[in-house]
Amino acid sequence: MTDNHHIDAPTVERWLADHPPAGVDTRQNTIFFVNWYGRPDFKFHVYTKTDEPDPDTGFNFGVETQSRKLIAGGGTTPDDEENGLGRLRRVWFYDLSAGPESWTDNWNVDDADLDGDDVPDYRMPPIWEYTKGGFRAPSALSGDLGKVARYVGVNLLFTTSPSYSPSLTPPDLPHTVNIDSNTYEAIPGVNASRRYIKPGLLLQELSELQPTTRFSYDNQDLPLTGQAQQCYDLWLPAQDVPCYPDLDYPAFANLFLFNALNLERTQDDAGRVADELATADSLLGAAKAAFRGHRYLAASFLAKSAYDQVRKGARQAGVPVVGSTDGWQVDEPGSDAAAAAKLEDATTIDHLGPRSHRLRD
Repeated sequence: MTDNHHIDAPTVERWLADHPPAGVDTRQNTIFFVNWYGRPDFKFHVYTKTDEPDPDTGFNFGVETQSRKLIAGGGTTPDDEENGLGRLRRVWFYDLSAGPESWTDNWNVDDADLDGDDVPDYRMPPIWEYTKGGFRAPSALSGDLGKVARYVGVNLLFTTSPSYSPSLTPPDLPHTVNIDSNTYEAIPGVNASRRYIKPGLLLQELSELQPTTRFSYDNQDLPLTGQAQQCYDLWLPAQDVPCYPDLDYPAFANLFLFNALNLERTQDDAGRVADELATADSLLGAAKAAFRGHRYLAASFLAKSAYDQVRKGARQAGVPVVGSTDGWQVDEPGSDAAAAAKLEDATTIDHLGPRSHRLRD
């Protein structure tokens, strides 16, 4: 492969929604499997969505990062701000002939073990690798597509995954929720909470997803010093060391654990709201805590970056975090996708869904 082409994913979704095969009603949940490979006009390609830069920072992940190039997409709502279809269509497509791309690791057809645990890792390569002598046998294709349809299409996208409780933690089902943001200010000369967080936009997005709840927002700035600094430094890839080795959490949970164990300093609205939710940027640690029964997500929008600028702002970080606590499946694969991983390490299956437009709105 010497070059690659970019195709606009929302345009393809719209065309598929408006031109289904005979007998297919795209107002109902619909999966399209696409294969362009083998035609004389085939060109190597990936899909893009480039019209939704981060609203807080302005950084355009769809343009600037390879990790946001796609081989699947869909789920756009009728009234989506950027690409609204104008009428209800429930379409998701997966292009077997697109890629390779980074998010699913399907570019790597040379190394059986991707994560260094000495166990071969399952992945679905591009369609041209399903051949005699290729990475995957042709006979495996039907089974692989069956897994995609079930674990991504049905379980993750079309119906809510049972990973999280479908309601706020019972017995309390509050109608008012305060988003208590805590920002560690660690960039010299930059007020990160003021520069990179737009509270109005965050509340608007949350209200669209859960219109029966009245959300409010407040923020306090915290210094990145002492044990907070230590847990952050240990979390970085250069060290990757758990901050609390006696607890059953890996290093990526360091920020969550520190804040969870110091939660009292974040909650300052007692008696004024029915529920107070401390926000988090350490999404993986926070999500793991949800499985352990914690009501809160306690790290923060960590304003210290390895880049010259902060790239991901409060909406892209905050909406998935709050949503995972409120029972929305927003960013990572659900428990039934994990069931697939019991059969094989379903890295590719798990990661086909989260980049779909539906999951990011």
